[in-house]
Amino acid sequence: MSGKTKRKFVSVKDKLTALKRIDQGESLKKIATDYGIGETTVGDWRRIRNKIEQFTSVRCGADISSNRKSMKKCEYEKTSEVFFLWFSQQRQKKKSDFGPNPS
Repeated sequence: MSGKTKRKFVSVKDKLTALKRIDQGESLKKIATDYGIGETTVGDWRRIRNKIEQFTSVRCGADISSNRKSMKKCEYEKTSEVFFLWFSQQRQKKKSDFGPNPS
């Protein structure tokens, strides 16, 4: 009995890893099999590579969250950017209004 295929979600970190593997000459079919997704999906990642890399550089920086799977933008993008900038500055100053400092 053939059931509906369950949708797979791959983290942004894994997408970047897959793109590096493509650069090294590995086939799309092999990468798709390793992640359990379609070959077309891996091809789509290659096609939107600039968007994936730009998203990680702007939102994640060097610390790419392994849990992040989507690249959806916030409904209030400008407010989100300002808050993120403020929060980053506060972390650099090692002042946190959200509780005790973990370091």
